[in-house]
Amino acid sequence: MNTTIEKSEISRLIDIVENLNARLSAIESSVSQVSGAPVVEVKKVLKKESSEDMELRIGEQWFGKIGIIAFLFAVFYLLTLPFQSFAALLVVAAGYLIASVMIALSFYKNMQLKSLSGYIAGCGITILYFTTLKLHFFSENPFIADSLAIVPLLFIVSVAGFYAALKKSSPHLTAISFVLFSTTALLSDNVIILFSSMVLLAFISIHYGTKNNWEGIIIFTIPLTYIVLFLWFINNPLLGKALSLTQDSGYSILIIPLLISIFGFSQSKQRQGETDNYQSVLKTLLNSVPGYLLFIYMALNANAEYSALLNFLISILLLSLAAFYWIRERSKISTFIYSMVGYGALSLAIILNFNAPDYFIWLCWQSLLVVSTALWFRSRFIVVANFFIFISLTVTYLLSGGEYGVEGLSFGLVSLFSARLMNINQKRLELQSEHLRNGYLVTAMLVIPFILYSILPDYLVGISWIVLSYLYYIMGKLINNKKYRLMASGTLILSLLYIFLFGLTSGDAAYKIVSFMLISIALVIVSVVYSRVRTKETLKEG
Repeated sequence: MNTTIEKSEISRLIDIVENLNARLSAIESSVSQVSGAPVVEVKKVLKKESSEDMELRIGEQWFGKIGIIAFLFAVFYLLTLPFQSFAALLVVAAGYLIASVMIALSFYKNMQLKSLSGYIAGCGITILYFTTLKLHFFSENPFIADSLAIVPLLFIVSVAGFYAALKKSSPHLTAISFVLFSTTALLSDNVIILFSSMVLLAFISIHYGTKNNWEGIIIFTIPLTYIVLFLWFINNPLLGKALSLTQDSGYSILIIPLLISIFGFSQSKQRQGETDNYQSVLKTLLNSVPGYLLFIYMALNANAEYSALLNFLISILLLSLAAFYWIRERSKISTFIYSMVGYGALSLAIILNFNAPDYFIWLCWQSLLVVSTALWFRSRFIVVANFFIFISLTVTYLLSGGEYGVEGLSFGLVSLFSARLMNINQKRLELQSEHLRNGYLVTAMLVIPFILYSILPDYLVGISWIVLSYLYYIMGKLINNKKYRLMASGTLILSLLYIFLFGLTSGDAAYKIVSFMLISIALVIVSVVYSRVRTKETLKEG
């Protein structure tokens, strides 16, 4: 009896499994018909690599790769030796022969060479390039005496390497060909050839990097172009020249913003869902920071007379890139990076154009511009960073020890405007901005009285603080914000303390009468204001 029941239960379970299998097959068939793709059964077998497998992998791949690299160094040292003319000719011929064999071997479809074909091709292209170099360099009696005559041959080798890289669909070979191409541009020692080569290289990397999904080749090319330009600007030491600050005061610096524009605007298109991925952020960092640092180097050394104007112009470019990334892609991180570098360029332009302490005032108003654009970008990063920069700037100005003028009130006004802007646009920010707004208001509450104390005669300080407290009360009334009432009360208490102490110590009887009359009037007005506020709150609760 029990056996019969067990068999029936087993049969029922088998039927259930078969039914589920039939349903899954039907679902797979439906999906296949919709997508047009055949159903492929994939079985994944997770197998832990054994020590023998690791040994075979190391022996098959790594030993061969290291051996190829070692062979490359051997040939390189052979080519650089100062042979006599006849021996040098044999070395060159041997170099071309070795390079040809290695390149041909890399395209030979042999399974044993498949894992090494890329390394063999790279080694062959590199040997071909250095062999061509041997026709002019590394010899007292070169076969080609004119250095410019060797440049077209080196470009041909570089292009051949790039063609081989495309044939093998290898980004690594592409990177090698780009290095050889850039080296040739430097060896030409010609500004037109160099700059046009870097622009061409930028466009090629963007085109094929996007077309073949080689994000790495773009990331590699961006710093490569700036490194090549830096070597040129420090007197091209690749040709054995002494390092020095460039004395070129022409239009050479314009190549930098041109490359920043090419890499920046051309790379804004991201695939859907990939905005602000690590590759996009890395490209933005490599384009903005090294590009701008190189620009500063040129602006301060070779174009010092126009450095302020140049920094202002490149700040416009960088902020335009930030706006472009925000409008086009809503990219938060790339927008933040371009914005902060652009603001930095604008700050440097202000510092270079104005003397202390005037540039503090301009930097102060720039902070309001930063807040405004940050609210447009909806960037909490910029808002927070700008707050701390503004506080640091304010403290530095107050501790600078100079004579304060009425322009010092700018710090208080910017604090009030910034807090108001953040309050109006708080829904645009993805952070709780209450503490930042309070920080700005506290800054205004402290800075404005201090500046008034510094620039006004003693007998007007207390009166000016009372007027300021009235303005805070009016502002709080107009915008219905109790924070300004608190600021007004705090400023009023401060003014009362000052008037009381100064009034007792002052010998001017008229001042004492006016001061204490103002105290009484102010206190009565404040009392009436708070009485009305209390009445309104009671009515609301009722």
